[in-house]
Amino acid sequence: MATTNNAAGAASDVSTTCSVTGAPTTVPTAAPTAVGGATSSPVVAPTTKAPTTTKAPTSFYDWTCSASSSDASFVETIEGSGATARRVLTTNGCPNHKYEAVNPNSPHSQDVAVTIPAVPQSYDGAFGAALDLSAVGGTVGLTRNGGAIYSCYGGSKWGACADWASSAVLHEGSTFDLCGGHACGANCGYVYHYHIPPTCLLRQLGQSVALEATRHSPQIGWMYDGFPVYGNRGAGGVLMRMCGVAGADATVCLDACNGRAETIAGLDGFKYRYYISGTLSDEATTPTSPLPDESFFPHTPRCLVGCCPVGTTSCFNRLPACPTSSSSAGTTVGYVATALVGVEAYYDPATWSEPTR
Repeated sequence: MATTNNAAGAASDVSTTCSVTGAPTTVPTAAPTAVGGATSSPVVAPTTKAPTTTKAPTSFYDWTCSASSSDASFVETIEGSGATARRVLTTNGCPNHKYEAVNPNSPHSQDVAVTIPAVPQSYDGAFGAALDLSAVGGTVGLTRNGGAIYSCYGGSKWGACADWASSAVLHEGSTFDLCGGHACGANCGYVYHYHIPPTCLLRQLGQSVALEATRHSPQIGWMYDGFPVYGNRGAGGVLMRMCGVAGADATVCLDACNGRAETIAGLDGFKYRYYISGTLSDEATTPTSPLPDESFFPHTPRCLVGCCPVGTTSCFNRLPACPTSSSSAGTTVGYVATALVGVEAYYDPATWSEPTR
């Protein structure tokens, strides 16, 4: 069956529970000072291909994704126009890179079709009304290679993700593979997903070892409120952490949702974007090495600041409707929604050579 705009994924990647929680709660306010005018990183255009398989899923999940060639399929389309335009994301959920089943789940194909706002809006004073993800299991965003983005919630055993001690990265990090992901169990369909930066995707998109400390990370996908999500580096190549934690930059840092309100010239047309924070893996060691540490908590977005624009016909089913009197555009003047290219070509770190700069 098709997986549409639902959050009903795994509450934990290792346990047998698969529940999600109810209404959003208030999250802490920690809005940083905006810094504009940064230069973005040049991004290598990914090579795309037609899906290599004709195997059609007959249930929530069906066949095991290949670990040695790409079964990946990820396609974006834009429907409608103007403020109510919709971004449709379709994927079979198979990673486009080498993976290793450590936990010991192998990813299975999915049947995913998700509609999100193409011109997102956010609340005025968003943090008081942000959709809390700290106790939400399952997919809350998608990457351009078809992988799912999960929050820091590690399941009912650890409770709501309030700190490092209750985070999925601490308790499940020993099962993340060389590219930074892993699959959940049978109870949630063996969904391949990330709790930390997807190193292999970032390298494939042009985040080079030599230049990453000076350049913004490329966009790796979308969160389900319609705002973009990037890798681990912000303006000027700053390694992103939440404002106020040890090691965080004094001005270029993240808010309570692991995002940042900022207009960056030449990067995109958004006023807000999320980051997946942490060090990148060495792409050779399983489990992931080095594993991002406590200073990068919560690693993935812990809340969503967006809301469902009035007149939009379909949104993530947890996303509240935008109040007409207290919501604002999340894009700059003149922004026109366009579809990103999926990253489907197979990536093996052992044979990959970085493009010449």
